[in-house]
Amino acid sequence: MERSVMGRPYSGRSLKPCAYDRIGRTDTWRGSRSMRRAHTGRMLGAAFAASVTVLGLSACFVPMPPPVPTPPNADPIVQGSPGAEELREGFIASGGTTTVELQIEERSAVVLTAASPDNEDLTMRLVGEGVDLDNDDNDEGPEGFAFDMRARNPLIGTVLDPGTYAIELEEYGGDRTSFQLQVIASPMFITAGQSIDVQVAPGRPAVMMVSLSTGDETIAAVADFDSVLWTQVPGSLFPDFDDDTGGDGNPLVSLLGEEPQDIVVVVSSYSGDESGTALLSVE
Repeated sequence: MERSVMGRPYSGRSLKPCAYDRIGRTDTWRGSRSMRRAHTGRMLGAAFAASVTVLGLSACFVPMPPPVPTPPNADPIVQGSPGAEELREGFIASGGTTTVELQIEERSAVVLTAASPDNEDLTMRLVGEGVDLDNDDNDEGPEGFAFDMRARNPLIGTVLDPGTYAIELEEYGGDRTSFQLQVIASPMFITAGQSIDVQVAPGRPAVMMVSLSTGDETIAAVADFDSVLWTQVPGSLFPDFDDDTGGDGNPLVSLLGEEPQDIVVVVSSYSGDESGTALLSVE
């Protein structure tokens, strides 16, 4: 007997599996479409977040301005004041001159030297109270200052009376450069026939005046360390320097035909980094 469902012939197969299959396929298709839509949304959201992050970082990045040079210490160097013999640092403008005031309180042997940390070539001039001295290179000078001495470092040694002086620093070729300056002033002095113990330390050689009575004196130093001796007769273009003429590694300088006057004497270690006591004698 032929059966019918809702007026249509029915062959006996169940409609449920077919109906479930259609519904299942429809739900699966709908679910797949929803998943693709969600995945696309997540990708767009991630791309937007990344672009916002990049924009945020770009907006936050501000180029730093170039460093501003620290102006040099404009305070004068005053003999005997705290820090007067310590390293003074500053800079020299391109084509310019930097001037440092020096105040001498009592007649003293004074040694001035400067260096360029940028390895530039410095010149130095000392003017005031009737003095006008300049130096570009020291061919052979003592070690033991607050920086390593090089042949291109200017070095001036002289005897100064109380007064105000100007130290003028320039770069030989007009380049901009930083500088280091050290000034050592000592009122200590000895004369012919005398001996004195002097202290030598890294960054601080012994500086003193020697009073010449004949102009033909011999100056010697004896120390437990390898010492050197540097002498400068004011007004002379060439200083005297010695390492071991005195024997046993001790220096000796013999003067001949100089005018009786006060000269500058510096005792330091050969390497510049030794310390100790040296016996300085004048004969």
